[in-house]
Amino acid sequence: MTVLLQPPGPKPTNIIRSVREMRHGLLNKLQEAAAYGDIVAIPLAGRVIYFVNNPDYIKYVLVDNNQNYHKGRALKALRPIIGDGLLSSEDDFHKRQRRMIQPAFHRRRIATYAEVMTAHTQAHIADWRDGDQRDLHHELMMLTMGIVTQCLFDVDVRGEANGLGAALEGLFDNFSLMDLSPLGRLIGKLPLPRSQRRKEYSKILDDAIYGFIHERRSAGNIGLSQRDDLLSMLLESVDTEGDGEGMSDQQARDEVMTLFLAGHETTANALSWTLYLLSQHPESAAKLYAELDFVLGSRPPTMDDLPNLPYNRMIFSEAMRLYPPAWTIGRTAIAQDEIGGYVIPAGSTVLMSQYVMHRTEKYWDAPTEFRPERFDPVLMKDRPRYTYFPFGGGPRLCIGEPFAWMEGELLLATIAQRYHFTLAQGAIIEPEPLITLRLKHGLPMVIHSRVSGTFPLGAK
Repeated sequence: MTVLLQPPGPKPTNIIRSVREMRHGLLNKLQEAAAYGDIVAIPLAGRVIYFVNNPDYIKYVLVDNNQNYHKGRALKALRPIIGDGLLSSEDDFHKRQRRMIQPAFHRRRIATYAEVMTAHTQAHIADWRDGDQRDLHHELMMLTMGIVTQCLFDVDVRGEANGLGAALEGLFDNFSLMDLSPLGRLIGKLPLPRSQRRKEYSKILDDAIYGFIHERRSAGNIGLSQRDDLLSMLLESVDTEGDGEGMSDQQARDEVMTLFLAGHETTANALSWTLYLLSQHPESAAKLYAELDFVLGSRPPTMDDLPNLPYNRMIFSEAMRLYPPAWTIGRTAIAQDEIGGYVIPAGSTVLMSQYVMHRTEKYWDAPTEFRPERFDPVLMKDRPRYTYFPFGGGPRLCIGEPFAWMEGELLLATIAQRYHFTLAQGAIIEPEPLITLRLKHGLPMVIHSRVSGTFPLGAK
């Protein structure tokens, strides 16, 4: 087969227009680019990005030839925050760290956190009142921050959540797509107010995390073994298949920061989009409420209930199809390669987008419509694996995927048991593709009790 040098794609644009497109309408631009074919050459600021839109090619990059593809250049912008955690580390060091962290995410282990998730949710929503208007995105960010902190550190920080929550939100709010570009990283090194705020937010989080680490270290091995949090497990872990050593404080900090940021932000975004979609599709909402009422009645959900709540999972799955928190994956080719008959030069960027693939008409019927039923296990059985990959894939598959599914399903069930929501008047819903797929203007919603509202308990 003849190997061609460059796939089709849009015409080059000047750097000013490229920057403008990165800041506005990027998701639409990627969908337009995908129309050129299964692999597309996108010129951007003097470089060519190879945009892959075929599930077999995505599998090739993430699984079959993953050793030739390192994490993308954009992660350099996050390194000052997350260091060399699982998200950013490579090769043997990444394998070592993953071996040491993996036991913390075994199913039996994460099952112990189900009660934490439900209890935090019940406490957080206890003061919601019929007719209240709240920014549910902010509410869910604070809720998931409390949950991940309890699971990571065995500390209830709800009393000090505003400080830590503000630091976390400040870090994300201070990022833009420009920060992920070489020009943005250069600007970020300048002593600008924005850069200084980012350093201040990072210091707040570092002080808290190192404080937890030093507290565990001072307790010794016996003290660690008596704790039931993820941090203690990380500090106890030893690389028995490699050097026989444990993690340094710096390594533990990097892994914890990665888990802290990922576990907090992504689940809050996924649930925010889920509640928004339910507010726009009352028939699907009614089916969910009927399922919850039949299985749970008024008691809180447990992990054992989740297999009996299939529609609850279908709704969460469909929300992540339309609005995946991880909306794109970037890789850098180490050596020259060939994908789909085209040369991929060494050092070039390969881009795959969950947002685009999840909405591709070739693989999804009526892709822009909200249809939870499409995730019926029978219908999904023969679906190509990488037409739906909200947690990535291959050796770099998100290590916290089981935790995220359990948390998303439990929180959705707990909230939907008691409330339904309508979009506040004048609300603007717009996706913002930053590090994760956020709601640009938040999620202002009016809260309605299901006891007295249009979806009472027992609705069929």
